[in-house]
Amino acid sequence: MKLPAFLALRCNTLFFLLLFSISLAVQGEGSGYSSGLLFQIHKPGTEQSYLFGTMHSEDRRVLELAKPVLDTLERTRRLVLEMRLDPEAMLTSMTAMILSDGRELQQILGQALYDETRIAAENIGIPEVALRKFKPWAVATLLSLPTSNTGLFLDAMLYQEAIAGGMEVIGLENAQEQLAVFEGIPEADQVILLKSTLEHLDQIPDTLDDLLDAYLARDLKKLVDLSNSLQGESDQRVMQAFQQAVVTDRNIRMVQRLIPIIADAPAVIAVGALHLPGDEGLLALLRKQGFTVEKVF
Repeated sequence: MKLPAFLALRCNTLFFLLLFSISLAVQGEGSGYSSGLLFQIHKPGTEQSYLFGTMHSEDRRVLELAKPVLDTLERTRRLVLEMRLDPEAMLTSMTAMILSDGRELQQILGQALYDETRIAAENIGIPEVALRKFKPWAVATLLSLPTSNTGLFLDAMLYQEAIAGGMEVIGLENAQEQLAVFEGIPEADQVILLKSTLEHLDQIPDTLDDLLDAYLARDLKKLVDLSNSLQGESDQRVMQAFQQAVVTDRNIRMVQRLIPIIADAPAVIAVGALHLPGDEGLLALLRKQGFTVEKVF
């Protein structure tokens, strides 16, 4: 299955939406940490591992890793990501975005909403002939993504360099599990999310810039504050269900899978930074499991 270049580039940054979606649902600081991106985690009987908060961005400032992060990666031979970013996973992601029941998007949205969506899609380079077959959640995703020139966001760079360097790379989730967050949204709620995306389309670039600035400042509190302000503009019923699937369920699952991995051998765990803070963030959940969590950078 070969997709047009415009779609391949945007699909390569599909997982940015998981970061952006979490930004609509983070609740409070909880973990006790208001800043930091690199944390040492350990408990008696295990070697030290490290938790690194990433941003799914191809911005040069994000890709230029700070020395403490580089040093940590060089000392460790195992990299744990949210998922392995291999071609099979990317193909699964692309395929999941396409309607497979014979319908077209216009039938789901109605003519007026479809026309609004078509104009917005054309503005980011998606032709109408391709738009017809997308699911509503997929269109909301593509409209919410930052402009992609290379598709080499930070997580993908870490994955490629780890593979090239002979590191063991482990995924905490597979593509089907990540996509289930979107696939599990009732179609009517997917339409609500798309409508909300269209209504706030002009705000998305500023929001992404604010998130990027907060990330570069390693300011978890600012990320949380931005998250809470965004949540206030969203459909509460839809967002509560989305929060359960995107934040709570995934973070609990990731911690459950992390524990035996880091008990076996030390690793660097690189996940979206907005998985870290909050009462149900990874920092708080690991502390509840008896781990000592110390900020490194």
